[in-house]
Amino acid sequence: MTARWSLALCLLLALPAPAAPTPAEEAERLFQVGNRAARRQRWAEALAAWQASEALVPAWQPAFNQATVLVFTGEPLAGWAACQRALQRDPPAERRAKVVAECDAIEAKLLATHAAIRLEVTPADAEVTLEGAPWPAPRRVLVPRAESRLEVRREGHAVQRLTWRHPIGQRSQQTIQLAPLPAAPPTAAPPSAAPPSAAPPSAPPPAPRSVPWVAPATAPPLAGGPDPLWKWIAFGSGAAAGGAAAFLLADAAELRTPRVFAVERTDAEDAYTARRDTGLALAITGGVGLVVGAVLWALEDAP
Repeated sequence: MTARWSLALCLLLALPAPAAPTPAEEAERLFQVGNRAARRQRWAEALAAWQASEALVPAWQPAFNQATVLVFTGEPLAGWAACQRALQRDPPAERRAKVVAECDAIEAKLLATHAAIRLEVTPADAEVTLEGAPWPAPRRVLVPRAESRLEVRREGHAVQRLTWRHPIGQRSQQTIQLAPLPAAPPTAAPPSAAPPSAAPPSAPPPAPRSVPWVAPATAPPLAGGPDPLWKWIAFGSGAAAGGAAAFLLADAAELRTPRVFAVERTDAEDAYTARRDTGLALAITGGVGLVVGAVLWALEDAP
C-alpha cells in the first residue's frame, strides 16, 4: 500500500504546472466578470472589471460597455469619453453603426450645457495644452464653457497661443498650422591667422656726432633771487640802528648813576626812561635788519 501511494505522489509531482494566462486571456476573463456583474446590476463591480480588462488589452467592447453603464448611472460626460475610446478602436462594421449612434445620442444630451470642440494641428506631433493641461490626440472633447485657452508648440516652430471662442450647444472645429522658424545664418569661420612675416633686419643706429660747445653770448635770465643791493641796505640799516641803540642805552645807564639821581632825580628818571625805550626799539630794529640781510644773502647764494 505504501508503495502505491508513493508511486501516485510521484506521478502527481511529475505533471506539468498549469500555465499562467496570457494578457488577452485575462482581459477576456475580466470582461466576462463585468458582464455577469452587470446582469445582476452590480454597476460598480462591472465598471471595475471592464476597466481592468481595458487596461490589459485596449479593446472596444469594455469601453463601450462602460459608456452605456456610466450614462445610465448619471455620468454622461465620462460615458461620452468611454464611447469615444470605443470608436477609436475600430469596432467591426456590423457593430460600428450602433457605437456611433450611442456616441451621438450621448453628445446630443451634453450639448445642452457643453460645447463640442475638435482640433487638428500641423505638424501632427506638436504639443497642445488646453487650459494649461496636456491635450493628447485625438483632440476632441466636450467643455462646459464658451471659450478655451490653447497653446501649440513644437521645436523649430513658432509657438501659437490663442483663445478659442466656441458657443455652448454647438460643435466647433479648428485647424492650427505652426510656422517653422527661419534657419539661423551659418556662422562664418574666423579667418586663420596669417603666419608672422620675418621682420627685416634693423639698421644699426647712427653713430653719435660730437658737437663743439659754444658759450652763449649773454647769460640766461635767472628766475627768482632778490636784488643784491637790498642785502647791503638791510645790513647797513641794522648796523646803524644797532649803533644808535647802543649809544642810547649807554646814555640811559649813565643817568641811572647815584650822582645824577642825587642832583635832579625826577628829570633824570624821565630822561632815562625815554632813552631806554628808544634804545630798545632801535636795538630790535637793528636786529631785524641784520636778520633780513642774512636771509637775503642766503637767497642770493642758493642755487
